[in-house]
Amino acid sequence: MHIDRIIAPILYEGLCRSLIRKAKFEQRPHFLYPLIELLALHIMKHNIELPSDWCIVPTSKASLKTRGFCQTNLMFKQLKYHLEPHQFTPIKFVPLHRTIQVSAQHTRSKQDRHKLNSRFFATDNTVPRHILLIDDVVTTGSTLNACAERLIKSGAERITAITLARTPA
Repeated sequence: MHIDRIIAPILYEGLCRSLIRKAKFEQRPHFLYPLIELLALHIMKHNIELPSDWCIVPTSKASLKTRGFCQTNLMFKQLKYHLEPHQFTPIKFVPLHRTIQVSAQHTRSKQDRHKLNSRFFATDNTVPRHILLIDDVVTTGSTLNACAERLIKSGAERITAITLARTPA
């Protein structure tokens, strides 16, 4: 794994699972707001220090077309709103792009998920040394790991990941 730390305080089950699924698959992005706020409160309550350079796991073009929004971009904006006043330095966006479009991870087997690697993603330039990588749910960690691998190949030395939820072990 190319990630130093994953912050994922909520289990992907029950109400959390329902809110995320309704947001993503029933075009109700506002259902993510309470989960994003809980995540921000968790970070503040535990005095978790975050880097000032933030990157999102990019949504595929097909998912973006179907949903009409990018859930990780929404997370970026809302987390920035809640957390930037508590940061010592302004939060900066570090772009990451998909170079190869694949089917959504939730439709793929565990074995197929692990085939995802850094060649599926690209950065515009050299990236900062420490980056916060944002995704909605961590299941196998393969998406986060593939993105982190690309960021490291582009100059990052440390990757901290943050997600709304994690699947139960």
